[in-house]
Amino acid sequence: RSGKVEWKLGHDTGVITVVQNNVSFMRPDANWTVRYGGVKDYEGQQAAYIYNDVADPTLSGKYTIYYVDKSEFTESGLEMDDFSFVVAESVKEEILYLIDYYAQFGYTIKFSDLLYEDSDFEIFDPMDAGDYIAFAIGFTDDGVATGHYACSEFSVTGGGGSAEGYDAWLGDWTVTRGAETDTWKISTLDKGTSYTITGIEGQSFPVTATYDAATNGIEVRAQDGLGTLSTQNYGECTVGLFGGWGESSFATGTYVIFTGTISGSTAKLAAGRVSFSDGSSYDLERVQFIATTADGKYLRISKDLTPLPTTLTKKGGSGDNPGGGGSDAYKKWLGNWSINSGAFDISLTQKVADQTINMRGWQMDQDFFEPAEVTYDSESGNIILNGNDDEPVAENVDIGADEGGCNLYYVGKFIYTGGKEYYITSGGKGAYDVATGTLQSDGSVKFTGNKFQVQDGGEFTFNRLELIAVPISDPDGGVYTFKSKPDEFPLTGVKSGTSSVKTMSLGKTEGAWVKVDKNNFKRMAFKESYELCTPYEAMPEISLRLGRKLIVK
Repeated sequence: RSGKVEWKLGHDTGVITVVQNNVSFMRPDANWTVRYGGVKDYEGQQAAYIYNDVADPTLSGKYTIYYVDKSEFTESGLEMDDFSFVVAESVKEEILYLIDYYAQFGYTIKFSDLLYEDSDFEIFDPMDAGDYIAFAIGFTDDGVATGHYACSEFSVTGGGGSAEGYDAWLGDWTVTRGAETDTWKISTLDKGTSYTITGIEGQSFPVTATYDAATNGIEVRAQDGLGTLSTQNYGECTVGLFGGWGESSFATGTYVIFTGTISGSTAKLAAGRVSFSDGSSYDLERVQFIATTADGKYLRISKDLTPLPTTLTKKGGSGDNPGGGGSDAYKKWLGNWSINSGAFDISLTQKVADQTINMRGWQMDQDFFEPAEVTYDSESGNIILNGNDDEPVAENVDIGADEGGCNLYYVGKFIYTGGKEYYITSGGKGAYDVATGTLQSDGSVKFTGNKFQVQDGGEFTFNRLELIAVPISDPDGGVYTFKSKPDEFPLTGVKSGTSSVKTMSLGKTEGAWVKVDKNNFKRMAFKESYELCTPYEAMPEISLRLGRKLIVK
């Protein structure tokens, strides 16, 4: 509708034409039947399908598919014909934005590229539980709404995926990369929303994964600034997680590296896909840590890389009998042991049969301590005691430190040149071998310190496995060690026959904990096998609504 308004101001006069857009030109098209098709697989990933069945493609012209939350319609107060015009404007605005954005990267998309004509479908991220309205909206090739539309209501109950839930992902998972088998530890970051993953490539860098409540799956995106890595040849490097393909290529930018779906104790990881401004695109073949040097070089830090797609297998758990009973040789280790004539007791219980053991009681123990993980070597029948200054056995413990709560860790200690004792840090590489336990012919155990190298140069032997406390508020300002130290290796022990380990008080009295400077730490040297990689900047992902039409071929 339009009308004219005459105006006069002093000696000046004029006419204003007022135009009201007629949104009611939108009319349902009986030639189209739009419908929700549920969640199905699309190129290895879960996607929500919306179909539009076209009776005669010559009658109604081209269209695109969309959906909105039903609450948007009810809260608008409009009739459906009028509301469909609002939807058409929203779709047009989004498509024009995409066209402009992709043009910035040298990739040409026309409005008509995002339209369908015959019966077809569109895919979307699976929706959360709720009520929705699916739309088919008619457009000309240059983006003018034709007035044709179809709509239908649908409901999603419980999301589009399985019923495993957020907690199903928590725990330890094994994954193979080349000759290596890693344990990925998935823990809560933000309950119900996100996780922290450690253990990728055997490293302790914390990777963030997002939980998708609709599919009960996870998504891991490229992320930088996860930590630093000290190298002998390239100095201090910044570490990030990226997706790669080919011999040495990887993509920088923000994109999905992989998504995961879960079924019981198995999870499958599907590769993401990256697109580039020259029109090329690649399915990712691996997930990998990349270290960036100060002068702009890119290094992969592991020889064997985690392939994509791949499968995760959940470990039997952490308790007193996951994964079956284990071999007779493995079972000989289980029980309580008195170390060095009763200096302290340790308790060894089954974690994952024939692979790992839970140890409690070394130097001291409290009920709230997490058990330290001991590695069982099935070939030799020995066990390995590990140091790990990345994963605490207890968090936010009050030891009476001026700085407040501390995290507690087991670390290796050794005698350096000149007779001074130093602690070892792995520099963010996680657990490292400290001592080997060997069963003797009389049934006793002997723990011997393992050899290692430090970055400063030289080979040394661990002489203790010791508990340290690191203040949370000032982790670089020094650490606390317990005044009563474990004896030096070699240590011997016998089965104690007791039902529980001795627990030593945390000793909050003055003098029970002694503060030492961080200069008392040396960094362990690991064999470096860094290879240079070639980075390519991935195009940003723009829309999850019009996903199928935006896959760059």
